[in-house]
Amino acid sequence: MKWISTSLIAFLIALLSCNGGANEFQADVKPKLKDQWPPNSLAAGFEIEQKNGHRELILTDPEKAEYAKYYLVDRHKPIPNKLDSNFVIRTPVRSVVCGSTTHASFFSIIGRQDVISGITYSDKVKDSDILDAINRGEIKDVTGTGELDVERVIDLDPEVVILYPSMTMYMQELLAAGIRVLLFAEHNETHPVGRAEWMLVVGEILDVQDDVMDVFNK
Repeated sequence: MKWISTSLIAFLIALLSCNGGANEFQADVKPKLKDQWPPNSLAAGFEIEQKNGHRELILTDPEKAEYAKYYLVDRHKPIPNKLDSNFVIRTPVRSVVCGSTTHASFFSIIGRQDVISGITYSDKVKDSDILDAINRGEIKDVTGTGELDVERVIDLDPEVVILYPSMTMYMQELLAAGIRVLLFAEHNETHPVGRAEWMLVVGEILDVQDDVMDVFNK
């Protein structure tokens, strides 16, 4: 059983503050990480499975019903014919738009805010690295009259847009523009470390699994 790292403690406090649950976190939590990848022990909303020629990211709701399956395929390898192209994500992903400031923090903690090209509600960002990128014009605001300005997103032409499952009304238009939509539901996790373990999903799409493990184990 591994002690939770100091960098992960800071991330958890920030993450729970964004989700209104900072008071439920206790620093003596000791997550047990599995030896095999992915090592999530407390996150219940996703599974990652190695298949022949690709990996599968399976998302499940709190009742454990599957609601989405993504096929992660190395961008230098052919896509197997049997896979639904709307749910194929080429890895490593090179550009993303985050439909939530919370989701952006999963990239910045591993030092990969450079792949973020757009974000909603940029005026609410507290992460200093993301703020610096916004001020330099590297990350654009894509807030619309609702939650997301799809036209601005399409103009940025990201490979992937990360959205909460409640934002699926944007999927059809984004998919039609050739942009993949990754649903991200860390907020459904009942344990704070379970929420943080969604960082493993980011590790998978960016192919930076070792960097994610460093956050948990330093």
